[in-house]
Amino acid sequence: MKYEEQGGPSLRDFAEVLRTFGDPRDVTVLLRRVTFNTAVGNADAHAKNFAIMHQADEPDVRLAPLYDVLSTIALELRDHLGQPWRADTHLGQRVGGQADIQAVTAAHLVDEATTWGLRRRTAAAVVTDTLDQILASIPDTPGDDRVRAIIKQQTERVRLGRNPPSKP
Repeated sequence: MKYEEQGGPSLRDFAEVLRTFGDPRDVTVLLRRVTFNTAVGNADAHAKNFAIMHQADEPDVRLAPLYDVLSTIALELRDHLGQPWRADTHLGQRVGGQADIQAVTAAHLVDEATTWGLRRRTAAAVVTDTLDQILASIPDTPGDDRVRAIIKQQTERVRLGRNPPSKP
């Protein structure tokens, strides 16, 4: 089960596995990854996208490298008739109690991380640093200008705690 609403694990559950069976520093890495997915608009991040590795000769588990990341909110989808179709913004795992990626703010990310056992000041520093790094890298990142603009807008919205755009 990869979606929290369908009985899959929460982010807190995953952080607990890292804290209990792995390197507790990976909990901070997990926060960076959740922040990154939120900032780029990857609403399809779910439990199967946060994999862990276990080496036979090592007792601890480790986070697997980040993979399967895309800006789902930037997708230009069409239905079977070729009509525009709004991308799904529903999250696979809630963040700070939020189920819609366009409602998640930096404060929600920090709140989520505190439920994992991270100190609020540490979580805030990790979230702020990650968002700042994303914003700083956008101008030099090759890619579609429209997608980069959407990622910049989403990252700034998360960082500034703005309300999500209204849905038509």
